Amino acid sequence: MARMIPDVDLAQIEHASEEPVYCALRDQLSSEFVVLHSYPWLRPWRGEDALLEGEADFVVIHPKRGILVLEVKGGITIRHDGHRWFRDTSSGPRQFQDPFEQARRNMHALLDIASERSGNRLNEKNIAHGYAVVFPQMDYEGQPPPNADKAIVISQKHIGFIDQAIQTAYLAWNRVERP
Repeated sequence: MARMIPDVDLAQIEHASEEPVYCALRDQLSSEFVVLHSYPWLRPWRGEDALLEGEADFVVIHPKRGILVLEVKGGITIRHDGHRWFRDTSSGPRQFQDPFEQARRNMHALLDIASERSGNRLNEKNIAHGYAVVFPQMDYEGQPPPNADKAIVISQKHIGFIDQAIQTAYLAWNRVERP
């Protein structure tokens, strides 16, 4: 069982779409894993003076495999039209931010923070890292957009086997484990 930080009562999880992911990560990953849930960050963004805030839905940490940032997108019907992402709602289609871009941005922000706080002992070159997007309420079908790959798409059908889906995503980014 993975160590969850924070270890919360499921009723405290703000977004219902994150609950099955939380449970699957907690129950299926081994004790070697630490999983940060709803992890906030704040930092100057890549040479700009203004601060940028963000939040990683889940950060999966393994001592040899590194970090894997997960962005969760809830909804029964989600689609990509080639340029934009939409979720069907009772009031019609609603556009939302590219989840793969969100995951990528969160991953790079967390790597920058690790580098800064460790005096550059931990950085992009020596921490295995990657990201994936989880659609826990639907099975994503078809080709992913150009900024994604099937190996980093985790759908509803993967939730019962999330340990395998996480391993697949890690392997897509990093072919070897770190010593």
